[in-house]
Amino acid sequence: MNASQEQLNSQKTQIPKIKDSVNLGLVGGLLGTLALDFSNLLFWKKNKSETLYGQLAGSIFMKNFRTKKRNNFLLGEIIHLITGLLAGIPLVYVFKKTGKDGHLYKGAAYGSLIWMVYYVLGIKMGMFHSQPKYNKTHSSSLWQNLLYGIITAQSIVYLAHPSVFPGNPSKSAQWKKQQKAANGNAWALPHYTDYETEKVIH
Repeated sequence: MNASQEQLNSQKTQIPKIKDSVNLGLVGGLLGTLALDFSNLLFWKKNKSETLYGQLAGSIFMKNFRTKKRNNFLLGEIIHLITGLLAGIPLVYVFKKTGKDGHLYKGAAYGSLIWMVYYVLGIKMGMFHSQPKYNKTHSSSLWQNLLYGIITAQSIVYLAHPSVFPGNPSKSAQWKKQQKAANGNAWALPHYTDYETEKVIH
């Protein structure tokens, strides 16, 4: 049992960490997109979604019925994957700016933002020839994009080299430090330069 645990721990330590921020975002976005596509496929097979993301992305350039052909679907899937990869990059810089605390919540919020921009605005602006009609498709798409954000965020945090987020304490740690400094200043004795100033204050 101990040997198996040691082997598992050694395998974990062998996973390479990514130093480059752009590459980290691309890998995180890829893993998030794969999770999204797998979820989308399950929803589609259970008739809880009208379309696959490969078809939806392909409908930007062609009529809806053409996206069902194999080559056209593959083109749409490539476009979808590229979009998902690139969408992972800004999330790295969000973590650099705000810290990694609560990264799953931030990832979910980011996924919902992606859903509103890419899916909702895309449909409203007529960017897609494929127009989902049922609420089940809209709601399943929202859940899938939440999953995308969560998986992407977790992948970024797990695969990031320590140098990617150097000296970036969490917001809670910063707040505690500020509170400690404020309390220390509160107990400090004031220094007055002259008698008249001290008399006015007291």
